Amino acid sequence: MPGPSGSAPISPGVAVRGAAAGVLALALAWFSFAGAVSNNFHRRNPDTALNFVGDDAVALAAQADRRFAAAGAKAADDPEIQAAARASLARQALNPVALRVLGISASIKGGFEAGRPAMAAANRLTRRDLATQFWLIEEAVSRGDVAGALGHYDHALRTKPASQQVLFPVMTVAAEDPVLWPAFARYVREPAPWLGDFARFAVRNTKQPGVIARFFQRAGGLPHDEAFAALEAELLKRLVEAGSFADAARYYRSLSGADPAILAETGFTGATTQEKFAPLTWELFAGPGISGAFLRDEKGETIRLHATMETSATGAVARKIVYVEPGDYRFRAIQRTASSAEGAAARWEMRCGASRGGNVLWSKQAPLAPEGAAVEDVIAIPAGCDAITLRLLSSAGTSPNGIEAIFGPASLVRLRN
Repeated sequence: MPGPSGSAPISPGVAVRGAAAGVLALALAWFSFAGAVSNNFHRRNPDTALNFVGDDAVALAAQADRRFAAAGAKAADDPEIQAAARASLARQALNPVALRVLGISASIKGGFEAGRPAMAAANRLTRRDLATQFWLIEEAVSRGDVAGALGHYDHALRTKPASQQVLFPVMTVAAEDPVLWPAFARYVREPAPWLGDFARFAVRNTKQPGVIARFFQRAGGLPHDEAFAALEAELLKRLVEAGSFADAARYYRSLSGADPAILAETGFTGATTQEKFAPLTWELFAGPGISGAFLRDEKGETIRLHATMETSATGAVARKIVYVEPGDYRFRAIQRTASSAEGAAARWEMRCGASRGGNVLWSKQAPLAPEGAAVEDVIAIPAGCDAITLRLLSSAGTSPNGIEAIFGPASLVRLRN
């Protein structure tokens, strides 16, 4: 029977040659201790483990693996590393780490073809070895096997979540290539357990948010649950901030619950005030001393924007992207305060494109007072300006208790010549 941790068998002759029960007990104690040390250290500290059990297969493989990692490409020419891997394999044939060390060494010298037998054997034994999966990814890519490479990405991410930091940047670039979409889309449709983390990384790090949006659309859309809904909203904002308004509108139309009519509306309705689609719907800002909310009137029929502002507070209250055609438009908005508001004012503005950096097409400021007033003007929207940002800013003035400003209804209507 083998001794602890694969050590040499203890035959009855050992005890006989010991000539005393004490010697046998000492021998058994030694092997017990050696096995315990080996089991504890053969992976974490293979050199220490091998001091106790010189032919421990796992420790030999771990030693070869660590030395290989330290030597890099030079490891293929290191006879000690190769010897340790082969010795480990001789002691334990089902040994994916030793196979992988030998396979990568062979690949360094003779290319993927030379390393393929050992790496294929390592993969058959386990799909949890990250380095093996990385090699298989590269080997599949070298053959132009996109589906195969993505399959190994999937194995790595399912078994080793820590691989995300290495794989997600590469996968984001892959998702930006429409040629790869057919093979990649299955992991969105299934969906893969790592999809949420990947989608979040891609949305936040891609330099081409419009392409990522089209990828998700082509794959059938992200799963319909709350976590992915937040990502959809985040992607909409990224598209807007990148100035990709056509992509933002296209992506919005693909989402569950989307109402295409809101793209051209400015009024405060149930559809235009859905937070999850902002800023294609109305987006509220919260800043120092400023907060806002959309509230229905007592009859529940009309929605107004209520902005609460502390004394002297000033800043943006809300914005909405509005899709337009060139021409003349009439803008009209009603605004008032709930009580007296010394020096309070509101400013409406329209920019062509994004709220930052876009050309200001129109801006108008008017005082805020309890009796209310209308802000009204005719605005010319030029050709080439397919989307505008309508933004509301306000200042509370010097009222000692701050103010509550109430806005709406608001409208933007094209004038027909």
